[in-house]
Amino acid sequence: MYVVGFASNFNYVLSRTDDSYTDSDWDIAIEDPDGVYNYVNDVTGYVNPTSEATGSLSYSFTPTVPGVHTIILSRGTAANHTIKHKQLFSVVSTTENTELFVTL
Repeated sequence: MYVVGFASNFNYVLSRTDDSYTDSDWDIAIEDPDGVYNYVNDVTGYVNPTSEATGSLSYSFTPTVPGVHTIILSRGTAANHTIKHKQLFSVVSTTENTELFVTL
C-alpha cells in the first residue's frame, strides 16, 4: 500500500545477460487510475547486468492521486519498447477513510 504525497522506491533486479545496456536503455511508465500514462527515463542506482552477475535499478515515485496505478519497466522508447515488468499497486489518501480491495 502506498500513500498520496509520500515517495516510494521501486527496486528491480535485472537478469544476467551478455548484452550491454546503460541506464538510458531502461524506462518507467506509470499509469494512473484515470488511464493517463507518464513515461519517464529517470531510473537511478543503475548497476549494469553482466553474464556473471545480476544488475539492478530503482525508480522513485510520489503518487498524487489515490487509486490503482500500474508501473511498467521497459526497454526502448515511448513509441517502441519491450515490457520487462508490469505491476499493479494501490495508493490511498491519508485524508480518506476508505478501504480499497483489488481483485486480479
